[in-house]
Amino acid sequence: RDFVDRPLPYGTIPRLIMVHVATEAVRTKQRQIEIGDSIRKFLITLGLPTSGGARGGYTAFRKQMESLAACRLTLGLYELGKAVTIDAKPINRFEAWIQHDGLQRTLWPGRIELSEDFFNTLSEHAVPLDNRALVALRHSSLSLDIYTWLAHRLCRVRAVGGTKLSWNNLRDQFGQEYRSSKDFKKAFKVALRQVLVVYPDAKICDTMGGLMLYPSKPPMSRQ
Repeated sequence: RDFVDRPLPYGTIPRLIMVHVATEAVRTKQRQIEIGDSIRKFLITLGLPTSGGARGGYTAFRKQMESLAACRLTLGLYELGKAVTIDAKPINRFEAWIQHDGLQRTLWPGRIELSEDFFNTLSEHAVPLDNRALVALRHSSLSLDIYTWLAHRLCRVRAVGGTKLSWNNLRDQFGQEYRSSKDFKKAFKVALRQVLVVYPDAKICDTMGGLMLYPSKPPMSRQ
């Protein structure tokens, strides 16, 4: 009956939700995404635990889903020689759960509607991801971020000699919460090694002061 402040979506749950929703939107070419008739089924689809607990199960999922439904994103793109900024609210309509008394199952809307702006941007720029890789990396938000970033970035590198990114660039994008550059670099390299196991075609190597990205095939073919 009243608006309630929500925290920012965080952790692996909203990342996996958005990947699944984006995948279905591109696959079906529809803004309305069917997400099943129960929370349990959706959790299983995402490869998430259905038991209770602070990090998993229904409680954590509901909190993150509510936060995700309320959030807005600002997307920065570079296309056709121009820098483009797009303000988007990913989820245009999400029907809240109606009842959950511990005895009856929570009523579930079964459908999420993406905003038109977000859907159009997604349709134009999306890159397919390997669900097996997502399952393998679901324990780490940083690993999921690096995997999805490389999937989008490497297939768009055009320079044969590669593109260099400094550790400062990478920390600004992925690790502003780390106390020091040293801590971030250590965590990033651990996560990157995990990502390269599930994305062996990624051509990336250490260089003085950062990383070199080279033209690479995406994790999966668009076909």
